[in-house]
Amino acid sequence: MRAAEAQSKQRMRANTAGKTEVAPAECIRRAPRAGRIARVPPMFALRNPFARPPVWFLVLALLVGASLLRNWNASILDRHEFRQTQTALSAHWLREEGGSLAYPLPVFGPPWSAPLEFPLYQGLVAGVAKVTGCSIESAGRAVSIGAFFAALPALAGLLASAGFPPRTRWIALAAVLVTPVYLFYARTVLIETTALSLALWFLHAYVRGLETRRWCWVLAAAGFGALAAMVKVTTVVPAATAGALWALVALGRAIRSRERAVIVCTGAALLLPALATVGAAWWWVDYADAVKAANPLAAHLRSAHLGAWTFGSLQQRLDPATWQALGRQITYTTGGLWALGLAVLCGVFAPRRHRLVALAAAAAFAAGPLCFFNLYFVHDYYFCANAAFLAVALGLLVAGLWENPRVPRVVAGLVALLIGGLQVLAFRNGLDFYFGHRPPGPPPIAAAVRAVVPAEAVVLMPNWSWNPQLLFYVERKALMLPDGFHNDVASLAAVTGRLAPGAVRGFVWRGRGPMPLEVYLFAFEDLGFSPEAVATDGENTLFVRTQDLAAARDRLAGLGLAGVELAAPAPTASPAVDGYLVFPAPFPDDNPVCQPAPADGRSLYGFMLAQDDGRDVIVAHAPSRLVVRPPAGARSVELGFHLAAACAQPETRSDGVVVAVYVAGGGRPRRMLYQRTLDPAADPGDRGLQTAAFALPAELDGTLVFEASTGVIANLSYDWFFWDRIVVR
Repeated sequence: MRAAEAQSKQRMRANTAGKTEVAPAECIRRAPRAGRIARVPPMFALRNPFARPPVWFLVLALLVGASLLRNWNASILDRHEFRQTQTALSAHWLREEGGSLAYPLPVFGPPWSAPLEFPLYQGLVAGVAKVTGCSIESAGRAVSIGAFFAALPALAGLLASAGFPPRTRWIALAAVLVTPVYLFYARTVLIETTALSLALWFLHAYVRGLETRRWCWVLAAAGFGALAAMVKVTTVVPAATAGALWALVALGRAIRSRERAVIVCTGAALLLPALATVGAAWWWVDYADAVKAANPLAAHLRSAHLGAWTFGSLQQRLDPATWQALGRQITYTTGGLWALGLAVLCGVFAPRRHRLVALAAAAAFAAGPLCFFNLYFVHDYYFCANAAFLAVALGLLVAGLWENPRVPRVVAGLVALLIGGLQVLAFRNGLDFYFGHRPPGPPPIAAAVRAVVPAEAVVLMPNWSWNPQLLFYVERKALMLPDGFHNDVASLAAVTGRLAPGAVRGFVWRGRGPMPLEVYLFAFEDLGFSPEAVATDGENTLFVRTQDLAAARDRLAGLGLAGVELAAPAPTASPAVDGYLVFPAPFPDDNPVCQPAPADGRSLYGFMLAQDDGRDVIVAHAPSRLVVRPPAGARSVELGFHLAAACAQPETRSDGVVVAVYVAGGGRPRRMLYQRTLDPAADPGDRGLQTAAFALPAELDGTLVFEASTGVIANLSYDWFFWDRIVVR
């Protein structure tokens, strides 16, 4: 073996002897015939990465493919249902409405988009479903599986560029095939394998560009890198780490050559793809943020608000329990302890090159969770981005046994089979559970919603967070309140005001618990839903508008849907609606706070004129509403309001109050004019007197409502709210 390597190096030196490097000025031009940036020898003898695979590898690939086809027609409610149905929902609406960079995610209201990743995967799924006529679930699984197998040639090319012979490459690829995370997540409706394939092809083209200095490879690396970064930038980080390590070696060789052309050309091949990748990621994040900023319910998904969620906290990184949990995830997604331990033992007998490349691959694997600690901790499917690198490291160490003449071939083969069996066992004891136990079907209420709510209408789903687990099967657009907006009816009403009158035709309430008072009043008073439920599946209750109730009941009675009952308990509110009394205006016309004086109001505790901190105020403990009839020709509103100073103290802490001003009446739902959340315990800027002023619409066909609601958690304790000034003129 050593003699063969010496002969190979001697032939390489002979082939490169006497060749002249191109001039520095020519290094940025394509050579007429070879198409090279500079004629320099590669780091390793480049081998054919697409050699014919051995029979055993083809059999293994067929077995893995057959495993991924199990339960093909099952629902996508098997694992991480939130993310799978969210991806499938966008693909469904892309198929229905066509493609756009601001692709549909119809959960937050107009403009019905909140882009998270570049919609390459969703577009492919929509296209496959439309062309073949198959379901979104089947198309999504097919695209994911195809992307996974499409990543294998890129890995083969990388291993060839590193100088490994075919046998070593096939063993390393076999280790990837039996990695537990791919045996499950390669068939889910997720973008993971598509992003992985793009990232690995970027890395392959990047390495080839550094080695050959060909423009075609450099441009291919730039293209794949840009796409990968836009589809899922977190997946690029492990591949970029491996590319950076390779680039350091290549740049060191170029500097040691002391040839200016070589240094410049290597630098160009190094920087151009990197700049394209970073630039594309930056552009996409900026574009997506601009789209999300157009909707108050989607603004929380802007990148500026996701830092802690994405990268995790220092406290997490210092917590031993968190590292233990992350370690358990590695054992059932990437490699069991016995398999990894045996691979490390094999490394003792492996050649130096195998150990060095395996170490670099392990570093690329570690880069993912070290950078995006919380994402990997919460979502085990994130290991799709980096598990291939640890699997390659494992495969290289095992393959190194064949390169050691002191290790019998039979022993090397048995060790490889043992480690492969341990990986399959780790899968069987972990993620294979979700194959063996068929997932639940779509919630029965979904069929009821499709039956009674028109396809062009909108469904109100205020307590589903923005989880589309039900919505995907409803196949309707929805208005949902995301985390942090649980009871923020002001924001919900602002978005509803962008819809045509009567567009909201269905209302689904999750669970049997009472509704927050503000949600109850908004649904049954503002939007006109009947408090008599039309159907329930035990977990979700469906309401329709009062004028649609009789027809909806007749329709569902004729269908006889399984799991759907036509009778449901009447909804309740917390606090009770009958306690939210109408109080006559208790203020004289010349009162010092509200001009003109309120016509009436609603409150749990009533209203009173008082003084707070030496100022005249109206005591209006949330929840409360004051109704003012604007004088003729009114054009503006001036406000002053605050929460009591004690609301910021630990013993009497308020969870916040939402202040809203809107127009009610005129035969339409409320039209929001102003809203502000006060949380003095969390934000010092919300303490003390707050002021606001805004113009009124030219056509004011209703009354003005000045509301203080109980905040997003709907806890009315210590919501001691005061109006300091209300002037309409």
